[in-house]
Amino acid sequence: MTTEDASRFEFGANWADFVERNFSQERVDISRRHLLDFLGRESLEGLRFLDIGCGSGLHSLAAWQAGARRIHSFDYDPKSVATTRALHRMANTPEAWEVMQGSVLDAGFMAGLPQADLVYSWGVLHHTGDVWNAIRQACGRVAPGGLLYIASTPPTCTSIRRRSTGSTSSGVTLPPRPGAGAGWSWPISGGSTCISVPGCCRV
Repeated sequence: MTTEDASRFEFGANWADFVERNFSQERVDISRRHLLDFLGRESLEGLRFLDIGCGSGLHSLAAWQAGARRIHSFDYDPKSVATTRALHRMANTPEAWEVMQGSVLDAGFMAGLPQADLVYSWGVLHHTGDVWNAIRQACGRVAPGGLLYIASTPPTCTSIRRRSTGSTSSGVTLPPRPGAGAGWSWPISGGSTCISVPGCCRV
């Protein structure tokens, strides 16, 4: 049994039930607006989008409707994969959106994924049982000049900020982000950026 098998929460059945009972275009629109407002963009046109731990598939569908050029969505839970594939079919099964099963802790699987301009993971990485390895793997899929956008628990975000400014890191500071999605931003590698706001929190 892997660390992820022993430590993860199983959300697949809940996501399937959520989509069956509560899915609507209005919810997709809310997700799309939230994503674009936070990034300060009108659309995701031309961008490659990687959804780590896609869950219900709602955020991937929102990214597709926001104009993302290419989407890769994956989840460890087969039921989440099936639910995301159902939304993929609702979008007329676009070839530029691929849905698969995989683990963010599987270095081989992650290395096989193309880099993306926006690597997105909402409320997932802290459930893997190895959050720092998960974050490292996610960072590795960010294309040069791209963004890593993750949501995690407040304690995890606080720890990320401490690691980013503490003696064991490169010592970068966290300048405020402008705009409605105010928070912090800091470089990770290759001209890429990790973004963070307080609350849920989104990193």
